[in-house]
Amino acid sequence: DLYASNVSFIRPAKEVVKVRSQSLSVRIAFEVAKSEILPDFANNRTELTRVDREIRPLLTDSDSTYTVREASIYGYASPEGPELHNKGLSERRAQSIKQYLIEQYGETLFGSLQVIGAGADWTGLREVIARST
Repeated sequence: DLYASNVSFIRPAKEVVKVRSQSLSVRIAFEVAKSEILPDFANNRTELTRVDREIRPLLTDSDSTYTVREASIYGYASPEGPELHNKGLSERRAQSIKQYLIEQYGETLFGSLQVIGAGADWTGLREVIARST
């Protein structure tokens, strides 16, 4: 009673549908000029485990609390090579990740799974250069 008069409770406005946005960035390594996902290549096992940690709760939710309305996959290629080649390669890599997700978690998990081939990863190259000595 002593503290009750000094405490205010704020109730948030009720949301009919709660909408949240989440982003996960993983780096799946591919062999040069290839688009096949190799789980045991480079650091792929760790990256695929990170993906699983994010997606698994959506599958085990018995109350159907979560609905994925849309998701995007961006594929990239390293900057060397012709621009047109890198654009096609990045699209094939993104498509491979989409196929992997469907094989692992089923088609119905994702409402709309957009695949974007972004071409050469100039931003990633700049980050690697900035971190190097």
